[in-house]
Amino acid sequence: NSLFEVKWWHGWQGPQNWIWGPLPVEYQMEWDESNQAFIVLAAIQWKILMDAYENAKKVCPPDNIIELKYEEIVENPIDSFTNVLDICDLDQSKKFIDYIKSFKLKSTNDKWKKNLTIEQQQLLQKSLADHLEKYGYE
Repeated sequence: NSLFEVKWWHGWQGPQNWIWGPLPVEYQMEWDESNQAFIVLAAIQWKILMDAYENAKKVCPPDNIIELKYEEIVENPIDSFTNVLDICDLDQSKKFIDYIKSFKLKSTNDKWKKNLTIEQQQLLQKSLADHLEKYGYE
């Protein structure tokens, strides 16, 4: 939904004109089957990024990876960023913590339910179902 809402998203020009390269065959078929619905293309872009993330995890030492979910950051930004500092072997300063505290974070996870039509919601859910389940968003 976030990609779908911004004018600068390159997907509006179709995948042949975006920076993510050609669609893999299975994603091209999915986009074509949706009558090239842009909401599906936005979902595919997220899946491409998550697929790349999974591939990167295979070649990175586990100690060099930290997984943070958006919801965790919104719920507890201090702990989330403290964990990042710890993994990066960086000291946390009062100034840094105060800076994080200065942000008032609010989850916008349900925004798509207000902003998309029922048909778009259904297309999005169908496209993302497997990936959402994999990442605990059932």
